[in-house]
Amino acid sequence: MTEIKVYVFKKSGRKNYYCQWDDPVTGATETRSTGCDKRREAERWAGKLRAELEEGRYKESSRLSWADFRTRYEEEKDWQSDNTFKSWLATARHVERIIRPKRLATIDTNKIDRLTATLLDEGAAVDSIKGYLKYLRSALYWAKKRKLIHEVPHFEMPQGGDEARCRPITAEEYDRIINQVDKKRPRTAASWNFYLRGLWFSGLRLDESVRLSWDADAEFSIDMDGKYPMLRIRKGSQKNKKAELLPLAPEFCEMLQGVPEDQRTGHVFGLPNENGKPGRTFAHGITRAVRSLAKAANVKVADKNGKVKWATPHDFRRAFGSRWAKRVMPAVLMRLMRHKRMETTMNYYATQDAESVAQAAFEAVSSDYSSDSLDLPSAKPL
Repeated sequence: MTEIKVYVFKKSGRKNYYCQWDDPVTGATETRSTGCDKRREAERWAGKLRAELEEGRYKESSRLSWADFRTRYEEEKDWQSDNTFKSWLATARHVERIIRPKRLATIDTNKIDRLTATLLDEGAAVDSIKGYLKYLRSALYWAKKRKLIHEVPHFEMPQGGDEARCRPITAEEYDRIINQVDKKRPRTAASWNFYLRGLWFSGLRLDESVRLSWDADAEFSIDMDGKYPMLRIRKGSQKNKKAELLPLAPEFCEMLQGVPEDQRTGHVFGLPNENGKPGRTFAHGITRAVRSLAKAANVKVADKNGKVKWATPHDFRRAFGSRWAKRVMPAVLMRLMRHKRMETTMNYYATQDAESVAQAAFEAVSSDYSSDSLDLPSAKPL
């Protein structure tokens, strides 16, 4: 058995002691915090680590190949949705293309920084890069919990981003898109008009709109039993795994109440295939169809460096958030949009255009005072 020496020391300005040793596989010097601020406790902690190293547990995890880790991670992890799994696959492709790790343990902070720098050089959006890094970090924490690695390296997130990549569509643009339905989707125009109105009035996410059902035992269903229609989410059907009964916007409630009772069965938005084949149109096909309608209506939501983005279902959700941010307080909007964090909701208030804010301020003042009575200071030179 190879004897491994683990040294205990304290970094200047740090509360806890650290330990250091030479990796028996790579030969690289490894450093790790003991989490102890007393030397005797730190030495006991280092003794346990040395025992693990000499028993080969660290050696085994260091030799785990990236390919074997991916297989185990993708088979054993409880993926909350298909979109989450697809996002991880996209992350893994970038990791393999740029870092090219042979072993899981070789992914360190330097390699993660290289991944970030390369993606930035290639013109990837900052928010997209942050997403890739978060998925990679989550995977490494999963590995640490199962003792496949000892430490998760530090992740330095790129600066910038967090701004809306696309803008919400306006009411006039919504009308233009609706006007294209009869031309572009003649066989299924009624269903598409109903669906687009639903997106506009509800603020539903694309996945939610596809899953929304009239049936009480469905994962996402409409509850019509109370004073107002509600969105019922069954336990385990969303990321937080909670069962919830959530409010819906009044216009969407009126739209649902207008559906005859004998038609309130199955999916709320049963978009048939345009080609006449049996079955429904699902998320990818819906996005493609809405983008086609937006292009025909010339509704651009972004135009950067000659790259045009046409409106998609999510831009209807953005429009919903922008409209309701002018009507209700943040706590109400957070519930209507089913946001997990208030910070996400507050983006809709922060991005309201200055003219709308100024108009609201002047209207608030003029409700108590006439415009002639406003004592506005004149501009004076400093």
